[in-house]
Amino acid sequence: MDPHPDFEDRTIPQDHDLGVATLRMLTKAELDEDMAAIEESHHKLIGTFGGRWPEGLTRDADLIDLCWHEREFSAKRSFAWIVADPDDGSYQGCAYVYPDIGTRGRATAYFWLRSKTTLNPPLVRRAFADWITGPDWPELEIAWPAPSTG
Repeated sequence: MDPHPDFEDRTIPQDHDLGVATLRMLTKAELDEDMAAIEESHHKLIGTFGGRWPEGLTRDADLIDLCWHEREFSAKRSFAWIVADPDDGSYQGCAYVYPDIGTRGRATAYFWLRSKTTLNPPLVRRAFADWITGPDWPELEIAWPAPSTG
């Protein structure tokens, strides 16, 4: 799998400190935490990514999703992180950047925090948005198709 052309010469960190939150690459190792956060926040996640996800999400299907995220990140095709509390490392939600396939300079970003988050959603969203439009990243036009829930 070839990297997205915007990222072939860049290394996007698996872990990043946003100050108000910490990002860690989303992997299959976080299956239990991911399922718990999705189940807790199920009602507010419907429609975030289009369609009815996470309705009907099974543990096996979530494991497949997490393996896909991990593989895509390693291949520099898309990027998914856990949003963690910077104090205790607890799983608070997820953040994603999906470069537009076949197009340079455009990406879609998503962000969600669990219903009972310990973090301030607007501050985390702003810190994430500032980072992905900063000097560590290629210049991208970022679309935010769904409201960031928090």
